[in-house]
Amino acid sequence: MIGFIAIAARVLLYALGGAIANEGIGSLDTVNGTITIDIEAASHFIGSGVLIIGTWAVSRWRKARGGAT
Repeated sequence: MIGFIAIAARVLLYALGGAIANEGIGSLDTVNGTITIDIEAASHFIGSGVLIIGTWAVSRWRKARGGAT
């Protein structure tokens, strides 16, 4: 049962990370030739990266302790 919970949590975190990353972080103004980065959206993007790294770390930790991931 623990292995199933670990897998379910990992899949849910991947889905959450993908949803956050889908927000978009910048826009291009072709008239002025500038790129504008939205700091709030960039923070969401960084947060999704942290989630992905976290799910990987949890899976390695779980596997090292003899569980399934």
